[in-house]
Amino acid sequence: MNIKPNIILLIIGISAVPFLWLLTQIEYLGSFWYALANISGLLAGLFFFWQILLGIRGIAIKISKSFGPILNIHMLLGIYSFVFVLLHSILEIFIYSKAWTYLFIPESFTQWENDITLGRIGLILFILVWLSSTFIRNKMSYKAWRYVHYLSYVMAFLVIIHAVNLGSFINGYPFIAGYWYLIAAGLVLVVIYRLYQVVNSYVLKAGKG
Repeated sequence: MNIKPNIILLIIGISAVPFLWLLTQIEYLGSFWYALANISGLLAGLFFFWQILLGIRGIAIKISKSFGPILNIHMLLGIYSFVFVLLHSILEIFIYSKAWTYLFIPESFTQWENDITLGRIGLILFILVWLSSTFIRNKMSYKAWRYVHYLSYVMAFLVIIHAVNLGSFINGYPFIAGYWYLIAAGLVLVVIYRLYQVVNSYVLKAGKG
């Protein structure tokens, strides 16, 4: 298989259409800013799924023979994910009139706050992974960088659960819920494949040793 980079970008863009469609439902979803905050969170999760998928070399080389352009798309998706995570977080504290510390510190331990805390943990892990790929990348060994990036799989699952438990858009539109669960299923398969690669690599090294 040798899918051209432009086609991959087109597929990713099309995959965002169901969430962008929600912009046409603003009159039923509440205020524009409330809708934008939630849609931003969904788009962040979607782009992060694609970033994880294309960041696995074993999968990337099956999609395209040239890994360089795939890597560029992977990095571009990292920027998109960062922008939408930031937008989602800022809009949420703006809508609920909270201090910026609310992004990291819960006000109570109700079920609502606990579900939000899943997002908080995900945000912290996202920041760690993002920093390891940008400002502190050159100061880290490859092994340390790789282990930090394994946190992205944990973060992705936290985001999935966070959105399901709190996402009124997901719960209010069955086809959006189905699409989100499809993304979650894809993530599970990708993580299983990646774990298989890691375990297989250690087994082969142990055999040679």
